[in-house]
Amino acid sequence: MASERTYIMIKPDGVQRGIVGQIISRFEQKGFKLVAMKLDKPTEEHLAIHYADLSTRKFFPGLIAYMASGPVCCMVWEGMNVVATGRVMLGATNPADSAPGTIRGDLCIHVSNNICHGSDSVDAANAEIALWFPECPIDYAHHSAPWLYEDVPATAEGAILGMGNPIMDISADVPLALLEEYGLKMGAAILAEDAHKSLYDKLVAEYSPQYIAGGATQNSCRVAQWIAGSSARVTAASFIGCVGADESAEKLRSAVRADGVKAYYLTDAEQPTGRCAALINESERSLVADIAAANCYQASHLDEPAVAAAIEKARVFYSAGFFLTVSVPALQKIATHAGANANKWFTMNLSAEFLVQFFKDQMMTMLPHCDIIFGNETEAAAFAATHELADASVGAVAQHIANLPKADATRPRYCVITQGADATCCAVAGGAAPTLYPVTPIAKADIVDSNGAGDAFVGGFLSVLQRTGAVTPECFEVGHKAAGRVIQVSGTSLQGLSW
Repeated sequence: MASERTYIMIKPDGVQRGIVGQIISRFEQKGFKLVAMKLDKPTEEHLAIHYADLSTRKFFPGLIAYMASGPVCCMVWEGMNVVATGRVMLGATNPADSAPGTIRGDLCIHVSNNICHGSDSVDAANAEIALWFPECPIDYAHHSAPWLYEDVPATAEGAILGMGNPIMDISADVPLALLEEYGLKMGAAILAEDAHKSLYDKLVAEYSPQYIAGGATQNSCRVAQWIAGSSARVTAASFIGCVGADESAEKLRSAVRADGVKAYYLTDAEQPTGRCAALINESERSLVADIAAANCYQASHLDEPAVAAAIEKARVFYSAGFFLTVSVPALQKIATHAGANANKWFTMNLSAEFLVQFFKDQMMTMLPHCDIIFGNETEAAAFAATHELADASVGAVAQHIANLPKADATRPRYCVITQGADATCCAVAGGAAPTLYPVTPIAKADIVDSNGAGDAFVGGFLSVLQRTGAVTPECFEVGHKAAGRVIQVSGTSLQGLSW
């Protein structure tokens, strides 16, 4: 389904006459999706921008005065051919020429009071939406869509399959004295050493911690499931990784199950399940990670019947770059499968500066197989330095990565670089210039923990990709929304959050 948006505005006469509800019901009954609405009292300056194409007409001053005389109801509607269909539903500009059954044909008489405005083209709609809704319309799954459109791509069972390092986050509010005891600093993230081994037991025994299924790839899968599963009611996301034969593994399985993700864990009898102590003090945190069994994943696990069936079902495969340190052969096997199927996507993340710098060979082995590469501005800078690129700007690095040789040259690669609150940059192989997708900022006072923003963005992005099979603006809108929601909670904790 090719979806578009249109701007519909109920003018002051429509608001004053109390027929807003009737007009809204016409669009709802047709089957279009309302994605933004507000009551506004526009200034004459704002209206002059909106009606700039009429500024030379004799009636322009009267039009502006009329539109500024009272509140207007601003709306954005979404659906297939909604711009053209919306114009038909409104009727001719002059109500006298409008057919019975149209909004103007039924609800008004004179051209000077024709109650509604509707965009006359897709380009005009985009410009008008940007003018009246700079905060951006929202995006959500329309439950009626499968009953309205013949070709709506549905969320399928197991559509997203992640491969990565499963970690149990053990999160607790702690006094600064505990950090001092273990030589830790707020805001830092380190790998556990022998001196930290007792920290995990102490958290469990003394601080009533919260157990959150963690690990970058697993977090993205959890977010994707949170979004896709909210409308489809299916297990859209699955995950592959290695855990130990211990109580932590059972807690991890339970936590993942609670989030709706299907886990295919390989069990290693020698190493304990990976874990990360998240020590929180006044909204700041210190992370101590011991990945342990996650490092023991074996590619042979992919041949197990249940795992092989999950691979066959999946449409989108994703792995954070951290798995490059674990099993490149496993990644290659998944990537080869995706490459052999035109409707499947293999995606990865740069994930960390040290991976770009010190695991360059492993990364460059996998990049030819990647349909989408994710990363952030810091990782892009590290990539530019490591590969000695002449232009280290985010856009140039994204375009360079997108243009790198690809195993299947018939499928262009995308490179998506997030930049925190700044616009996300997307380059496509052979493209003239990257596209920037703006981010709706979150008030600083509302940000609790920004650590999960990147994982959440990917999860949101993939939740759309698996459904549409294409990189679209909706991928970025949903990715940004997911990141914005997750940074307002501690850790990537989704329990209690509604999409």
